[in-house]
Amino acid sequence: MRSIKQGIRSTKEQKQTVQIKQKDGTSVTLPLPKHNDVYVKIDDAKEAMYTDQTGAFPVRSRRGNRYIMIMFEMDGNSIMSEPMKDITSGAIISAYQKLIKRLRLAGITPKNHILDNECSEDFKQAIRDNGMTYELVPKG
Repeated sequence: MRSIKQGIRSTKEQKQTVQIKQKDGTSVTLPLPKHNDVYVKIDDAKEAMYTDQTGAFPVRSRRGNRYIMIMFEMDGNSIMSEPMKDITSGAIISAYQKLIKRLRLAGITPKNHILDNECSEDFKQAIRDNGMTYELVPKG
């Protein structure tokens, strides 16, 4: 049995050591401590959010909703939705205000709103009333 195991290297991890010289001239050998490196990347907050409305669903919900407004907030990495009965200006603004209220309750205050190129003047005014700027995405 001994002849079989001779010359085989151990699979145990060998501890590395370091020698530290003291003031009195003697040296002490210590095992090296393990290191857990952590790298951190800090991004500037974009403070932007995106919204879009879905097309009409083929069937109305039990509450009479047929459309959904989808909101993506960049810094909080949150996606929220709010159902709408139709896509009139009033329904869009109402759903938008509900979503903004949910964001503000979470402590998120976006400054830039990016939306599709088709929106009413009332919706643009509601965005300005909430203290945000808006940016329209070009067609295509």
